[in-house]
Amino acid sequence: MIFGLHVDAASPAGTISCKSGVMMSACNDFDIVIKGAGGHASQPELCTDPIVIAAEVVTSLQTVVSRRIGALTAPVLSVTMFQGGTGSYNVIPDTAHLRGTLRCLDREVQARVPGLMEGIVSGIAKAHGAQYEMSWLEPNIVTYNDPAAYGVVRNVAERIVDGVSFVELPTAMMGVADFSEYAAKIPGCLFWLGVGDESGSFASRHNYSSRHRINEAAMKEGVKMHVGLVAALSMLNGSFTG
Repeated sequence: MIFGLHVDAASPAGTISCKSGVMMSACNDFDIVIKGAGGHASQPELCTDPIVIAAEVVTSLQTVVSRRIGALTAPVLSVTMFQGGTGSYNVIPDTAHLRGTLRCLDREVQARVPGLMEGIVSGIAKAHGAQYEMSWLEPNIVTYNDPAAYGVVRNVAERIVDGVSFVELPTAMMGVADFSEYAAKIPGCLFWLGVGDESGSFASRHNYSSRHRINEAAMKEGVKMHVGLVAALSMLNGSFTG
């Protein structure tokens, strides 16, 4: 078995959070380049404005989530970068670049959505007389917690390690973990260690906040969990010597 620990600044210090089965989502990263024809801002009729086209793409892509996929398996689609122009007030650029992520908990949805997205991008570009390029990075797969490995984590948290409280997550998270690649080869379990610092502001209680702040004392509980897991596996394998 293999185990992974990830800190969580949003959870109280010392808590262990986990669930059996799908724990975290798959992720596909995409890039879209809209190719128009630039010119002067006073004569947009002589241009093919990639800014306007890309803006339409951003809003229209959300219909994939809300109108093409069932609510119970709906992915999260986020455009996280929009670049276009040279910084001039009066110049319409030739191109606009969009970048973002698609996150899914369902493999069939993960396979289907990219085609739906490209259909929208292609249709909008064609309607405006523009060209486009769309590319994808190698996708991340879902993080799946093996039921037996999950049982070991829960047992260690509840019975072996003092000072921690176990929280079973009711649903999977839409975040992504590289641990998924390990768990696809070896039965494993990823769990979260709460490191929330109650003395900080609300904005600090988020792993990716610029004000990220943790309760470092909680890291000791993470070490205890790892030691406890080693001991538990040794007992399961009959190699524990005390």
